[in-house]
Amino acid sequence: MKTPLQRRLYALTLTALCFFFTCAATASKTVFKLTTEENPPFNFTDEKTGKFVGIGTEMVKEIFERAHLKYKIVPLPWSRAYNLALQSANTCVFMTAFTPERVSLFKWIGPFTKVEWVVYGKAGTTVKVNSIDDLKSLRVGGYRDDAPVMFLQKREVKFDLVTSDGLNPRKLKEGRIDVWITNSTRGPLLAKKQGIEDFTKLYTIGVINHYLACNKQIEESAFNALNKAVKEIWSEGLLAKTANRYLHAEL
Repeated sequence: MKTPLQRRLYALTLTALCFFFTCAATASKTVFKLTTEENPPFNFTDEKTGKFVGIGTEMVKEIFERAHLKYKIVPLPWSRAYNLALQSANTCVFMTAFTPERVSLFKWIGPFTKVEWVVYGKAGTTVKVNSIDDLKSLRVGGYRDDAPVMFLQKREVKFDLVTSDGLNPRKLKEGRIDVWITNSTRGPLLAKKQGIEDFTKLYTIGVINHYLACNKQIEESAFNALNKAVKEIWSEGLLAKTANRYLHAEL
């Protein structure tokens, strides 16, 4: 039988061990790197405040805070943002189009927003696009590593690519490309910002959902907590309210 002194020492030892392991767990807690791009209204730098904002940005912050997970947002060119999440543990990229080609590459958290992939032409164009095959004989403008571009490249569509989608409205206006492939939300915003409004929708390729795409090594507990938080913001109507606020703002 332990003496009172032995019991006290035993209790103090347990307390010290618990304190040590709790502190160690806190000190080693994962900080997720969240890579993204300049892609209004989903994620972009506010020119007035210098802060990184947008529909996707606000929602990603919200779910990480609800899941009690640490994070750091890192804006990059899209190709780098995407490939970093593909190759690096504890890294996720947003907002990422969920496509059949990408399903097995990431662990998916979402969905968040939904967009159309659209073929735009210059207003008054005689170009007709009724199928993907019609694109194969045209000068097609696109944004490097953008989801609709990658989708169409696998279907043998050739592109005149740029590193920023904001370059394509001017190229379309000046006749350097016949059509422009982008999404139905970003495209009009980019064109309007440049005072270019003389373009028209020729064809819808498809409708796609945006997700947070995480490196496949993400811990199951974090993955489940984040998806649980997504369900909560949907049920509370928070995502719809946030989207409405940005879509009706002057970006």
